Amino acid sequence: GYQMLGSILLDPDKNESEYDSEQGIGLLSCITRFSSKKTTHQVEAQIVGETGFWRAIKGQKVTGYEIHTGYSEIGGADSHLLQIIRRSGKPVKVFDGTVNQTGNVFGTYMHGVFDNPNVMLTLMNTIRREKKLKELDYNDLPVVKKQNKYDLLADRVRRSLNMDLIYEIINS
Repeated sequence: GYQMLGSILLDPDKNESEYDSEQGIGLLSCITRFSSKKTTHQVEAQIVGETGFWRAIKGQKVTGYEIHTGYSEIGGADSHLLQIIRRSGKPVKVFDGTVNQTGNVFGTYMHGVFDNPNVMLTLMNTIRREKKLKELDYNDLPVVKKQNKYDLLADRVRRSLNMDLIYEIINS
């Protein structure tokens, strides 16, 4: 998705296709260069995007994972979306993603961005305000409702088991 949003995809070694280059959709001013090396990491990042709804959560942290080949470079007036601060548990400082000048087109190598409630709530409420709809509360988010159900299940399991005995067995 992210790579296709850019202006051009370069694949001189033909790792991803039989073509050495392809035009992208051109919604972002980035160029992608594919490579044979696959990047896979659990990541933590800080939002650095300053346009659109990202401005409201700039500086906040998000978690997810990277899985991609190659890298993308920003050109034109677009800006970085994230700064990865931790990869596979190790501190780093790597910019990732691109957001356009109006903030309504963005892409990132980080999967799971919308699993972060702060991002989802801000995006949904930005859209709801534009549509003149009532804003959502944190507890209205599907990911939060799902976690609350897991917590409820865990409480019921704990109450129905002899947890002291289970911990004793685990520790012996």
